[in-house]
Amino acid sequence: IQVVETGATTLVAIVVYVLLSYISPIVNGAVLDFESDKKGLAESKLKILAGSGRGTAEVFFNLGIFAFQRGDLENAVKHLETADKLNPNDPETLNNLGVAYCYRGNYRRAEQTLRETIEVKKDWPKAGDNLGLTLFLAQYWGGPTKYNDERGHPRLRMRHAPFAIGPKARDHWLAAMRA
Repeated sequence: IQVVETGATTLVAIVVYVLLSYISPIVNGAVLDFESDKKGLAESKLKILAGSGRGTAEVFFNLGIFAFQRGDLENAVKHLETADKLNPNDPETLNNLGVAYCYRGNYRRAEQTLRETIEVKKDWPKAGDNLGLTLFLAQYWGGPTKYNDERGHPRLRMRHAPFAIGPKARDHWLAAMRA
């Protein structure tokens, strides 16, 4: 940080530096402990940064996660959308935004966002799992049959039908489960 040696400017630079250095363990990639933030101190500091025009994608991402943890899906989506605008194509942001859309019942938007996540980070199983859940829920609640079309019927029996299970295989499996 470069400090300018002129009265009020120096003071402002020092205050900003102290505030940012205090919040940086939360914002700069550290794992947030949502459970222990009972008084909302971390979230309050993030809101101050966001409201003062110094909100980065990481600040809005974390505000979105806090809102999601509280069950405030509307604000979770709002903050995660802002984070996505500030840092487009971040897979963590897109994945969490897709999950928030899914929880709100906006399955079309969730599917679109999760497919975008997979395009950005192809080998990430978390996004694929979330897309599968979104497609399943959309189909379950009367939406299109994309889950069946892409992944097959969800019934376990049908998925395992090609494998013959006789008494010997059954006994081996039971013995392994009891061990």
